[in-house]
Amino acid sequence: MADGAAPPIGRQVWADTRIELPASIAHRAFRDTLTGATVTVDEDGGLRTISAAAIFERFPVALLVPCSI
Repeated sequence: MADGAAPPIGRQVWADTRIELPASIAHRAFRDTLTGATVTVDEDGGLRTISAAAIFERFPVALLVPCSI
């Protein structure tokens, strides 16, 4: 962030940052209880991740709960 005055939200801040999920978490999607947004899990070669840009697109914190898509 250039000046630090704005909250860290949006794709311009998080770019391609990803959060790796443990193998024990089998869910394919999560719902952010604060914004109502649904975030899907990406799988690539056995690695399961969630995009930080998708999680923090609207708000700088999230409370994710499993959901079905």
